[in-house]
Parts: sequence; structure tokens; C-alpha cells
Amino acid sequence: MKINYTLDFGAKKVKMLKKKIVKKTLVSASHKMIAFKLDEVKELVLKNSKDIEDLKAQVNMGKGGIKAIFAIGSLVAIILGTGKFFKFWG
Repeated sequence: MKINYTLDFGAKKVKMLKKKIVKKTLVSASHKMIAFKLDEVKELVLKNSKDIEDLKAQVNMGKGGIKAIFAIGSLVAIILGTGKFFKFWG
């Protein structure tokens, strides 16, 4: 239900609408809901942190494997290179 009010400011008339009354919820219920959702967010953050640590460990293992393959390959290349240089092989 809209009720119009007319205010008279000298030569200018202004129409204003009555504000609707908003039903307020209980504060304690809102706080409980916010606290519950905050707890859920904390759990998700902890889970994501653990997953990130696991991923970091896997990446570090991958880097170590690549370094090991590079080291073994370079040793093989050095051995074959010196063998051909001194004409031990073909």
C-alpha cells in the first residue's frame, strides 16, 4: 500500500512515498548462520592448503627426477664423447 505525502517548500511541492517496513530477523539466528558458514570456509581453506602442499611435493619430485635424468645423460654423453675423441669406438 503506497501512501503519498506532499510537502510544501514555498513555491515547490515535493511528493514523497512512505517507506516500507522491513521485517527484521533475529540477530542470534543470523550470527549462528554466519558462524556455521565461516566454519565451513575454514575447513575448505585447510583442505586446500593440504592439497597445495601435496602438489608442491609432487612438483619437487618431478624436478628431482628431471635433474637425475639430465645428470645421467650428461655422464653418458661425456663417456661416449671421450671414447670417440680417443678413438676407442668407431
